[in-house]
Amino acid sequence: MKPYALYPETNGVDIRIHYAGLQGEILHVWKRGEPENQMVFPSVPAFHHRWKITGLQQDTVYEYGREGRGTEGSFRTLPENGKVRIAIFGDPQAHTNLEAVTSIAAKYKPNMAVCLGDIADGFLYLQFFRKSRSLLKQT
Repeated sequence: MKPYALYPETNGVDIRIHYAGLQGEILHVWKRGEPENQMVFPSVPAFHHRWKITGLQQDTVYEYGREGRGTEGSFRTLPENGKVRIAIFGDPQAHTNLEAVTSIAAKYKPNMAVCLGDIADGFLYLQFFRKSRSLLKQT
């Protein structure tokens, strides 16, 4: 299982992982494109490892990973006003208009996108990501 980010703020985020590791973990955090400028955060040994990351720049993409594992995820801190834009769209069904809908949503530069429908069909699952590329690059 990889660590996941939650509770974004303008200057920080929480990163957590659940597993049966009894030793502490070291987490590295850096601005995207600047892996040479890493910040290091130790965790407390437990089944639930948590890092409270603070002191970051607002509206900036950061990447993170545990010691020796490279990049395991990324997150963006909130903008100064703390407001975010969310794109919500319905079940793509046969994906007939999906590319057009996600392209329009991408023009609003959302911070997050939510698809209210299933994309479970094997072929349509791959098509969803191909057709949603313009939106997914924004979030």
